[in-house]
Amino acid sequence: MTDITSGALSDIGVKCMWDYFYHHDGEVGSEFRGDRKHRAVTNCVIYVYNVLSYIYSQLVRNDVVADLKTMFPRQDGMQLAKYLVGQGWKAHYWNPDVYKPRDGDPEHKMSFLGAVNKGEYYDVGLSGLIVGYNKQEKFKTEHHGWFWPLGEDVKVSTEDPENLAVFEDLKK
Repeated sequence: MTDITSGALSDIGVKCMWDYFYHHDGEVGSEFRGDRKHRAVTNCVIYVYNVLSYIYSQLVRNDVVADLKTMFPRQDGMQLAKYLVGQGWKAHYWNPDVYKPRDGDPEHKMSFLGAVNKGEYYDVGLSGLIVGYNKQEKFKTEHHGWFWPLGEDVKVSTEDPENLAVFEDLKK
């Protein structure tokens, strides 16, 4: 396994993500209903597969690239997450507003409760949770955003949620 902490994976990944972000002419989202002629379909899972495939090819990890190519036709984000956890990555549950999500989908609250109670998100083992960092109802309390590793005491960010200070803990 590539030493994730060495920085090589992150450095290559950040450059690749921005390259894809700024150069995606000729691509359309998977939900796009217009003319797709001469356009590649993309979505968040395809984007991640493309970035990871590039990173691991640059790191000459042909075994991982082959595994990703095998998984790609299904474009299953959960299968990819399980694979990455198996490669030594850590999965974190992210949810900007558990109780009042922008899309109003009650799945956010249910998935959060499952993450807390089981330590999993759809059968993917979690190392921690990051929630409440972009609440729809903005009011000043000392509990805006939370990050905590599962099994440890809750660490509460008292910073304004717009600063996203909670992500600094994740970087460490």
